[in-house]
Amino acid sequence: MKSVVTFLSSASSISNLKPININFKSSAMDTIIFGLLSGLLFVTLGTFMYRISDKVKLASLKSKIEHSEDKKGALIKLLYLCTTKESMRLEAIPYIKIAEETYPIDKQINISIFFYYTIGHDLDSALRKADELYSSFPDDPDIVFGKALTHLRRDEIELANEYRDNAIALDKSYAKNKFIKDI
Repeated sequence: MKSVVTFLSSASSISNLKPININFKSSAMDTIIFGLLSGLLFVTLGTFMYRISDKVKLASLKSKIEHSEDKKGALIKLLYLCTTKESMRLEAIPYIKIAEETYPIDKQINISIFFYYTIGHDLDSALRKADELYSSFPDDPDIVFGKALTHLRRDEIELANEYRDNAIALDKSYAKNKFIKDI
């Protein structure tokens, strides 16, 4: 297969540009390599744009928090973004402190912080947050079951079973969660 590529020759001004035609033979291997390189370029650009969009989201949420525009909603979204993006986990630390000081007994905020600690494998902090939630909302089966899961992840099977049973007593739909083996 023959291809013709046209380049513009370098000249001292745009009006003096002249096309240069270069003829070359293209093999199947050249086509495959060109396709792979094009694909790699698009994946790289896509990843870059995706990361840029996350950073833009993060900056927007930080601005909303600092300017008190829907502070609670922005804090929850920021914690979720930082929980799900490993590269952004450290960004959440100062905002966890703000959230705890501004909304000390808010259920949604504290659940968001609990998930942040749980996903980040900080099980001591997760258990502390689960205890705080449980003391404020002892009849909420989601909170009780979250406490069971935290004990399970800490290999505290007896406590995990106890809180799982408490969650089942509050809401029978938790009975289908037989992942914790009774001892």
